[in-house]
Amino acid sequence: MWSETFSGETVILTCSIKQDYGDPEWEWEVEWRTPRESPRTKFQSMQRQYVLSGVTQSDSGPYWCREKYSTQWSFPFRLKVIQKKPQATLTSESVSGGKKLTCDVSNSPDWTYYLSRVDPYPHSERVMDNQHAIVTEEGTYSCRGGTPVFFTDVSNEVVVAKTGNPLPGGQTQVVLNVTPSWLSRGASVT
Repeated sequence: MWSETFSGETVILTCSIKQDYGDPEWEWEVEWRTPRESPRTKFQSMQRQYVLSGVTQSDSGPYWCREKYSTQWSFPFRLKVIQKKPQATLTSESVSGGKKLTCDVSNSPDWTYYLSRVDPYPHSERVMDNQHAIVTEEGTYSCRGGTPVFFTDVSNEVVVAKTGNPLPGGQTQVVLNVTPSWLSRGASVT
């Protein structure tokens, strides 16, 4: 299975070593084998973490680690760097009692989606139910999608404004404005 991340992100790999004998783990030297090196080339470090800053597609591939004097490499961690972050898109539609906001990232149905109100004052993110949220408060909203490993950038903004309360039973309200205003209440208008 491949773990995906986006170009430009930082990835930190940690090598965990089980101790079978008395040497303290912090004294162990770790070797790394990476896709950028030939299979026989090893990268040695006293650090159990391998930091990849600003990853590119050339960082894609398997990574292994081992304790320097061991003959056995770890299981490979397979990294796939995707060239471009997908874009989150926020859309709205009117529903009874408010606006239905939908956050979408193409081809990412299993992601978690988060909604934020950014104006009139910022609110913390909330998880959207199956990519949707019903909102009744005026404001400017945005969203983003993600997995436990990475997130999209923030989406476009959608403005939600109050338009009045709907009447029960689908009734229509008609308002007659009369000019001049000197007519008295109850007077006939033809």
